[in-house]
Amino acid sequence: MSGLSNYSEFYFMKLFKQYTGKTAAAYLNDYRLEKAKSLLLHTDASVTDIALDVGFNNTSYFIKKFQEANQLSPHKFRKKMS
Repeated sequence: MSGLSNYSEFYFMKLFKQYTGKTAAAYLNDYRLEKAKSLLLHTDASVTDIALDVGFNNTSYFIKKFQEANQLSPHKFRKKMS
C-alpha cells in the first residue's frame, strides 16, 4: 500500500494509524472478518473455505481472530445468526 501512495513504508504506516486509529494489519484483519461474517450468513461454504477466501492462510488463526472480535466461533456465529 505504501508503494501505491508514494510514501515510505514508515510514513505511510504512521499516517494510516493517525487517520484510522488502527494499524494497517489490524484494519485489514477487521475488513476480512467482516467479509467472513457475510459469507457465513449467506453461503454454505465451510469455515476453512471462508478463511481462505477472505485471506487467512491458517484456519486456526482465523477462528481465533473471529472469536476475539465477535465473542463467538464462526460455527456458533453462523448457527446463532441463521
